[in-house]
Amino acid sequence: YIVSKDGVYWMIYGPSPIRVATSVDLTHWTPKGALFREEGGARDPSVTFWDGTYYLVFCTQDQVRVRTSKDLINWSASQTILEMEGNVAPESPSLVRYDGTFYLLDEAAAPREGGSGL
Repeated sequence: YIVSKDGVYWMIYGPSPIRVATSVDLTHWTPKGALFREEGGARDPSVTFWDGTYYLVFCTQDQVRVRTSKDLINWSASQTILEMEGNVAPESPSLVRYDGTFYLLDEAAAPREGGSGL
């Protein structure tokens, strides 16, 4: 996921650990290292900015979690905002703000091994 802040592009990517690289031209990137590690892994990061705060949503094996930051470097502890049931894995979450409300968009992937699906 790529975010523009103060003339610099920030690419936030995974899988675990979630990492960051920066660029001024979208062609040449400088890796900056891990932003955080998540117990159970983390993947599919997506970032939304609203009212001075960045919201980063990502998947674990069976949850969607969120962390917040004011500067794209220091992130809060994660909070679970969706827990999948039926051994279905979450995929590619996005947090969207519309008409004063946040909406979580997520894809339910095929059942994990031994799962029954939805």
